[in-house]
Amino acid sequence: MNTSSELNDRLTREADQFFTRGGAALDVAQVLDRAGEIRRGRRMRASMLMAACVLAIAVPTTMVASHRDAAHRAPTPAHTVKVDRSPLSLEGLQTGSEPRGGYVRDSALHSDGFSYTLDGERIAGFAKFSGGLVVAVQNDAGDLRARRLGVAQTWPLTGGFTVSKGGHVVAFVQPDGTPVVLQSGETAYEMPRIPRGSGFDAVAAAGEDCKETAANPGCTVWVDSSGPKPESWVSTSHGFADRASTRLLRVTDVVEGRLVAGITKVADDGSCSEVEGVDTETALWTTCDHRLLSFSPDGKHLLASSAYADGMGDSELAILDSDTGKSVLDLSTAGRAVLTQMVWEDDSHVLASLYQDGRWAVVRISLDGHREYAVPPVPGNDYDRSPFVLPSS
Repeated sequence: MNTSSELNDRLTREADQFFTRGGAALDVAQVLDRAGEIRRGRRMRASMLMAACVLAIAVPTTMVASHRDAAHRAPTPAHTVKVDRSPLSLEGLQTGSEPRGGYVRDSALHSDGFSYTLDGERIAGFAKFSGGLVVAVQNDAGDLRARRLGVAQTWPLTGGFTVSKGGHVVAFVQPDGTPVVLQSGETAYEMPRIPRGSGFDAVAAAGEDCKETAANPGCTVWVDSSGPKPESWVSTSHGFADRASTRLLRVTDVVEGRLVAGITKVADDGSCSEVEGVDTETALWTTCDHRLLSFSPDGKHLLASSAYADGMGDSELAILDSDTGKSVLDLSTAGRAVLTQMVWEDDSHVLASLYQDGRWAVVRISLDGHREYAVPPVPGNDYDRSPFVLPSS
């Protein structure tokens, strides 16, 4: 008896009945997903045919013909996400929606369909929070003042703004080292002054209400000081200011209650950074390949750039896993393109001000490397400042 011949005849008959009853051959992706290790070439094609025949024998006719029971349907094959790691460029991009947090172009602030201009003053920075908009205005002498739109009071300012995770608090620092926190309405709190240093900058804020109660622990502002001996500080509504970390020369951002990112070393040829536990000052991971910038709103990712910024800006945009430091996306700029500002727009998108060959634009970049114009290119040069300012986060 020729067992092999009978088996082949049997498989052929069953395969014919499989197609007659409404079955369909599996495509390559489905076979690979289900079999896992089918080899390529002739062996792969032979295995596909055998798999189809075996299914024809094993699967009941009612399941092949009707698929009435959704719980028993075959799973849809998973598709690998294609990551675009090509160099960042202004060429060939489509235009998407405008930045959701607004933007400044040539000192006009565009936000939520409105445009704001201030006579005789340049808008050098801004932040959006639940209480409205606060802007940094600069006069001809270069002095900065913080101004809340619609409110008469202003404050002298050094550095930039930072916004709490919930968006109810915005903080900044006065030149004497006194942090100021703005909340909804016209509420403003002066926090304990940083005891030493200069060139202050507010880099993170925690807490959504600085008025302490039994149910509310108040708020905290992280502040960096520059000068001959850079240091990082916290100023709290509890009434004191203290060092934020003995290891970090500069705090760059904080995930409230979890993580602190900052710079530990700066040298002529680069820098080193690390992520610490917020209360332990224990390094969870370190890097001398990137300069850490800011956490995504959900705290899962960390925006970074090259370890050393030279000239007018950066030539690298990297997104790292916050817990491990593993690279999720690492992009270089094309040719002479330069990045001058990078901020998170939401949990999965970064906005970047990009210059290339006489043009400036705001580019939106997703975690998979896809990019589009958030603001289309405008003419410009590489010796004046960017015409665009992106919101503080």
